[in-house]
Amino acid sequence: MFNWWHRKGDEDARQQCRSWFHASRHRLYLYARRRAGSTTDVELLLSRTLERVAEAVYRGRVAPEEDSLLPYTLRALSNEAMKMGMADSRRRRAEACYSSNQSAEVMPVTASDSDTGRSLSALLSRLPEKQAEVVILHLWEERSFAEIGRMLGVGESTVRARYDAALRKLKQMMNES
Repeated sequence: MFNWWHRKGDEDARQQCRSWFHASRHRLYLYARRRAGSTTDVELLLSRTLERVAEAVYRGRVAPEEDSLLPYTLRALSNEAMKMGMADSRRRRAEACYSSNQSAEVMPVTASDSDTGRSLSALLSRLPEKQAEVVILHLWEERSFAEIGRMLGVGESTVRARYDAALRKLKQMMNES
């Protein structure tokens, strides 16, 4: 986690920061744990915060002494936690909007309704492969857009765009038949 000390600069300041972070890591972890939702978020939160603190020390905005580093680090942790929380909230609202509004045309298929299931499978097979894959992963495997993006190696906005385009095409194909 402390691999960001790759820049040249004051070696004394670098060593002071490194030893301070090492000595304070448990306290910082506990503080970050209270601010974040999960352990994965804690690691990301700490990583982003420490990069921000290191940049501030490197640029000379913060002195590398404990009296300066602790308040700056705690404030940076709080700010990063708020940013992560707002981003998560936006993602959840967007997913809820997509899930509740646009998937209603596709969701009614059940295992007992084999004719409808076959016709829907036929419609899905007429979609481009990337769009069909997103629809299947989101609706049937109940994956979030973020998870799908990580699985496919694309951004969340790309997944949303593919999903939206697929639903429009499915709706158009259903109206035509």
